[in-house]
Amino acid sequence: MNRTRSALPAALALLVVLATTWWAFAPALECGFTAFDDDQTITLNDSFRGLNSQTLEYAFTTRHMGHWQPLAWISFGVDYALGGLDPRVYHRTNVLLHCVAALLVLWLGARYLVTARPLLAQQPWRVWGAALVGATAWALHPLRTESVAWVTERRDLLATVGLLLALHAWHSAVQPHQGTLRSRGWWWASIALLALSLLAKAWGMTLWVVLLALDQSLYARHASWRTRLTEKWPHIALGLAAAAVASWAIRSTPDITRSLTDWSVAQRLGQAAQGLVWYIARSLDAQGLCALHELPAHYDPWDAYTLFCAGLVVVVGALAWWMRRKLVWIATALFVYAVLVSPVLGLQQAGPQFVADRYAHLATLPLALLLAGGVSLLPVAGAWLCTALVCALLIPATRVQCTYWKDDAALWTRVLEVHPDSSMGWQGFGNHKLVSRQPDEALAAFERSVASNPRNWRAQAGIGDALHALDPVGRSDEAVAAWNKALEGYFPPWTVRTNLANHLIARRRDLAGGVEQYELAVREMESYGPYWTAPMVWYGAGQALRLAGREAEGRALLEKAAADPRTRDRALQALRTRP
Repeated sequence: MNRTRSALPAALALLVVLATTWWAFAPALECGFTAFDDDQTITLNDSFRGLNSQTLEYAFTTRHMGHWQPLAWISFGVDYALGGLDPRVYHRTNVLLHCVAALLVLWLGARYLVTARPLLAQQPWRVWGAALVGATAWALHPLRTESVAWVTERRDLLATVGLLLALHAWHSAVQPHQGTLRSRGWWWASIALLALSLLAKAWGMTLWVVLLALDQSLYARHASWRTRLTEKWPHIALGLAAAAVASWAIRSTPDITRSLTDWSVAQRLGQAAQGLVWYIARSLDAQGLCALHELPAHYDPWDAYTLFCAGLVVVVGALAWWMRRKLVWIATALFVYAVLVSPVLGLQQAGPQFVADRYAHLATLPLALLLAGGVSLLPVAGAWLCTALVCALLIPATRVQCTYWKDDAALWTRVLEVHPDSSMGWQGFGNHKLVSRQPDEALAAFERSVASNPRNWRAQAGIGDALHALDPVGRSDEAVAAWNKALEGYFPPWTVRTNLANHLIARRRDLAGGVEQYELAVREMESYGPYWTAPMVWYGAGQALRLAGREAEGRALLEKAAADPRTRDRALQALRTRP
């Protein structure tokens, strides 16, 4: 395109994307941290705070909550340096990153349109108008809300920006209709930017497949498959390494993944079929979005809806293959969508979600670019009118969706509106009520949770916690029974044992029983290694042992607690006093 002629439409499109994206997600700036992982990631975690050698080591070595995301940890460290634990600072960074991603999508759409239809280079208003429709349809959609309004999901935003930059670099490296690359420097840049993206999240592990698809369709390169694969060997190597690291990190937390015994191959395939349909369906109709779409306690992969989804996937896939030459852009967009979403379809099930709003963040990008291609066939005014329509439809819905992330009450209330029988939804609501010192409402919520899924061990433990707070004397037996039930599957078990021990000592005056539970908790915790260290277990056990007259053993555990910065002050104070 002529740069002079395209300057005005490009600048206007850029301003529209920035203004509308910021306005759509402005309510997220008023959100706080939630107890939906933000507590474990940010508010209760001091390991990332400050930019020094210790925090950098933590960023690159930790597998906290089953993720390896050094770039995300570093970005959190920068936020902490700028504003401490002010949630507005963290949300502002998320919104800014999403604005950057929206601009990159706009630019990518314009570049792809000109490559696909070279004559459009003489019509910059049409190019940038069509690209603007695709960019706003992607950036303003309520499906983006979870990745933007949830601080913990910073990794999505960073990974997406890195991958979009890598796609831009590859576009600059490739010579359409030619077998060789035109720029070795941009080739190296695409590798470096992919590596940067993978430092935030392993989403880009399949980028090399996407690049092969673009070579075949968009660039129509005259090169053998051997040549195409050879020039992408660094992308392939990085993708395989990222997949291995992600699997290693996930498996470091025992309660995250599901075995084939718990979640069969048929169930995984059924989940994948539903997921492939769900993300496209929600892109067309954004009803029912929320923070958690829980795995069902009982799921029949042969039910009518799953079979319908599987059949739809097969039929659409077959049609796309059959029409791959006449409808090359539709076939390519659907293929790239399937490739990008494949790592999160549940084939290696990690976490409690059946599907998740955030998984559409990157996966639906090719559909937005396909929309831009379709709009480019309209008159110039049509594209800009489509942008106005997209903004009018999506911005209000996204602003409302952001309010569901305001706090724990809003988050769990929304989950239960969408899924009234969600066991984890009731558990989260119960935790919120317990923290809010409403143990009667917390108990009712935990009981609803267990009724939906008796194997929700966290809800079982919550019943014990609520009974302890509500009526510690009259219903002590019920509280102890609930904690013991939770110990059948709760991880980490020492968390429950600590609560049980404290209850036995403080409420029942059963010092021997409390010491026994504390000793079990210490042994369990230490058997998992330093990664799982919870120094409060040492502190509580040390105090209990000293009360039982076992001074030397108690002091030894208090000294362990004093060596950890999280309990140093209180442990040192205890060591200076008598039990």
